[in-house]
Amino acid sequence: MVADVGLRPSQITLECTEQQAVSDIVPLIRQVKAMRRLGFGFAVDDAGAGYASFSLIASLKPTIIKIDREIVHGIARDDAKQALVEAFVSFGRRIGARLLAEGIERRADLATLRGLGVDLGQGFLIGRPAIEPAEPRAFKELQPDGGRRIRRAPRRQSIGATD
Repeated sequence: MVADVGLRPSQITLECTEQQAVSDIVPLIRQVKAMRRLGFGFAVDDAGAGYASFSLIASLKPTIIKIDREIVHGIARDDAKQALVEAFVSFGRRIGARLLAEGIERRADLATLRGLGVDLGQGFLIGRPAIEPAEPRAFKELQPDGGRRIRRAPRRQSIGATD
C-alpha cells in the first residue's frame, strides 16, 4: 500500500504518543519490531514527561526520541533540564536514535539544544504549522545566534524521511 502512493517504508516514521501507562508492553514491542523489520521508522513522543520513561524507550528502541516541550522551554537557563537532555542524547546515541526537541520558541533554547547534541527540532521559532510539509532540516542549517534569519519551515518538519 505504501508503494502505491510512491513511498518507501523508510520514508515514514510512526509515532507512539502515550496518554496512559502501557500495562502489557510485550504486544507493543512485538508490533514495533514488526514495523521496523518492514523498514518503517518509529518515534516516541513526549520523552521525559508522563509515561515515556527511559525504561519504555529502551524497550521500544525508537529511531527518533521526541523530547517534551516542557523540558525544552527555558532549557538555556536551567541546568537540570540541560542534564536531562544530555542523558537523552547519550541514551539516544547508544540505541541508535536521533533526538528531536519539541516546542522550540527561543533562540537561546535552540542554541543550547544544538550545543547538547540534539539533532532535530520543531516549534514556532523554526516554523509555523503548514498544510504542505517542507523537507526536514538538521539544526546545523539553522542560525540561533541572530546573525542570520532562520529560514521558516513547517512545525512538524522532522517527521518525514529519516534515512
